[in-house]
Amino acid sequence: MNSLRVDFLVSAYYNFHMSENKVLLSFESLLKEAVPQAKGVEFYYNVYESPYRQHFIGLTGEIPEIFAFDDKVAFLDTPSALIITFEGTNEKLVKWLNIHKGFAKLILTIAESAYLQSVVDEFVHKVTMVKEFDEIYNEIIEHLCQITSSTIGGITVYDEVTNYLLGRGKGYVDFSLHGEVVIEGVFNFPLTPDTSASQAVEKKDIVVINDAKNEPRILKRFVDYYKVDRVMVVPLFVDNKLFGMIYLGRYYGLPPYTQAEVRLLRSLIPYLTSVLKLLKYREDSEKRLKALLFVKDLAENILSESSLLKIFDVSREYLREIVKIENCAFYSNNLGDFTLLYNFGFSKSELAEIKKNLPLEEEAKEGEVCITCLKNADLNYKVLLTVSFSIENRNYLAVLGSRIKEKLTEEDQELIKVLFSSVKVASKNLFLYEKSVEALDKIIEILSQLESKKDYFTANHSKDVAEFALRVAETLNLPADEKKNIYVAGLLHDIGKVVVERSILLKDGPLNSAEWDEIRNHPSVGKEILKSIPGLEKTALYVETHHERYDGKGYPNGLKGEEIPLGGRILCISDAVVTMLSDRPYRKALNKEQVIFELIKESGKQFDPELVKVVVNILEQENV
Repeated sequence: MNSLRVDFLVSAYYNFHMSENKVLLSFESLLKEAVPQAKGVEFYYNVYESPYRQHFIGLTGEIPEIFAFDDKVAFLDTPSALIITFEGTNEKLVKWLNIHKGFAKLILTIAESAYLQSVVDEFVHKVTMVKEFDEIYNEIIEHLCQITSSTIGGITVYDEVTNYLLGRGKGYVDFSLHGEVVIEGVFNFPLTPDTSASQAVEKKDIVVINDAKNEPRILKRFVDYYKVDRVMVVPLFVDNKLFGMIYLGRYYGLPPYTQAEVRLLRSLIPYLTSVLKLLKYREDSEKRLKALLFVKDLAENILSESSLLKIFDVSREYLREIVKIENCAFYSNNLGDFTLLYNFGFSKSELAEIKKNLPLEEEAKEGEVCITCLKNADLNYKVLLTVSFSIENRNYLAVLGSRIKEKLTEEDQELIKVLFSSVKVASKNLFLYEKSVEALDKIIEILSQLESKKDYFTANHSKDVAEFALRVAETLNLPADEKKNIYVAGLLHDIGKVVVERSILLKDGPLNSAEWDEIRNHPSVGKEILKSIPGLEKTALYVETHHERYDGKGYPNGLKGEEIPLGGRILCISDAVVTMLSDRPYRKALNKEQVIFELIKESGKQFDPELVKVVVNILEQENV
């Protein structure tokens, strides 16, 4: 017997986490040799959840280590137990257990360890088998409720900004007991002093409450709504910071929680926190991704709107959605002279009070974004701050305020810096764009004047063509940038004639073939002049094609039908209409009816048939 016991202890020492079944089979074999009356051994991690629970619930005072009932003898290390079945009398079995208490306790410890390891393995397996990331919260709480015999449970995540524990997932409920209660969207609690949650955070340990009805640390509405008597509150920490809380409960009248469940949960917490750390990383990544997508939208909106106010408006959306700050105002800052440019959420009286406390000396250097807390004595804002930034030697200041957000975290500050760095870049691009537009307008004006000086009779012709082409584009409801391209092309459609001899342009009689070649070359020359100027690429294309004909007999490239860009087709018909309605050296102007006749006659030949309909309608309805 002693040899068997020594062999068992050596095996246990080198293989402490052997399976629970292997432990019990080895112990059972040893026990039967020593006490033939012993017939079998069972292990229960929590005897109060075993088939023999009724024999133990009534025990009061100090729980005995060895307890006999019916044809069983229990060796207890509450709440775990070895239950030994015997035949005959139990005296010899009880005597053997009393002599070998230390050995029996070692068996219990090894069995407990093996059981806990199996629970951990099962938990890890279940979590890793979850396909949808968002379902992990649900899988965790369902598994925890099953292994602790809880009838209801929920996971919350701590929101540092609002100081709330916010529910995650749908939770777990035994609807047959609790009825149609809801956890998802309801399981939210403030982390206030004198609550079970704050006690768990302070202790950094599990809090067990087995009389929830009379416990002031548990919210009365929680007890009444969910019908619970027993509650366990499990704090979860990730990287030494509170991540959240697990709440487990049992329905009215069910047995109390014991140290067995506490030990079980403690064994799982390291694995739980590893999973939750991954979840937190994922949620943080999603938050950052959402922030980046907002920045992307911000850039897209800036490009489409070309408006500083639009930049501010989209910035406000970002602040509300990502940083949870609901009010903002933007000022220009000229050496401490603040001019309000944009406001959302602040009242007039608040703006007046804010302006009194704006930091006069603070101006951000080019490339910097400075965040400063603002004096907040009379405004009752939980968060009130200024953000200073500079764009192209212009200083700006934003005021951000929230009555909901408890405090500004380091992550919030980083997100605000990301936003305002994007605002700086976008605004700088906008200012550069405005400068380039001004420069381009000046170039267009110079080129237009150069073109008109070449030909006395066309001094106003190009402007008239541009305005008529714009009228056609507006009738067709073309986009704003396309209308502008067509208008500019109208102003510059004959810019290529600057290389044509003035004598040819002003000649009274018919042109010879060499002179016609020079004239027919002017669209190509116009394209070459314009294509290298940024912003005039489409204009150059329309100028090149304004003498192409719908039937393919035009010049310079003989394009046909819709091979000719729409802008070129519009210029072609607009140029012809303005020319026919104007006096020329070789003839007098045509009247409107004659022009309409010529258009219809050339429909499908010189002109696009659909554009003929549009232009005829314009001529008939308007005073041209």
